[in-house]
Amino acid sequence: MSLLNNYQKLQTKLKDNKITWLQNIHQQKLAVETVKIDNQKSWQWLNDFEPIQGWLQTLDKVNTFTEQVANLSDSDDRIISGECINKQGQSLHIRQQGSQLIMTTYTPNTGKDYLYAQHNHQLAKNGKPSEQQASYQIYWNPKNTAQPEYSRFIGFTDIKTKGKK
Repeated sequence: MSLLNNYQKLQTKLKDNKITWLQNIHQQKLAVETVKIDNQKSWQWLNDFEPIQGWLQTLDKVNTFTEQVANLSDSDDRIISGECINKQGQSLHIRQQGSQLIMTTYTPNTGKDYLYAQHNHQLAKNGKPSEQQASYQIYWNPKNTAQPEYSRFIGFTDIKTKGKK
């Protein structure tokens, strides 16, 4: 019996346990590419990716953005971490490792087969729930579903306007 068949049997239990975000699992191909770069090259690398939504943590602050940011390469601040998406639907995750950054690009609809579910996290502003949520796709390898293999940022949505970005 396939994992999807087993999953369909479990859907009733998931509803009973109120695990709503895991009620719809889909199949999708996903290519994952990781490179290490020097931090001083990070802004140009990010600018070349052309992100349209995401968040960036630098030494000075955490910024979110919901439209393409111009002149990212002009900043002197050092990137520590971040997640963003571009017009082509690719996600980029940035993590610091020593003096370098690990840049991981997730490209949907190409690469290996995975199972995924979408999960939305309501954001907070000044300690109170905001009207925005961050959306992620959580991926499992069909041959080993004990725990997720990847999670990729896919954008912010406005809760009031039901999904409007």
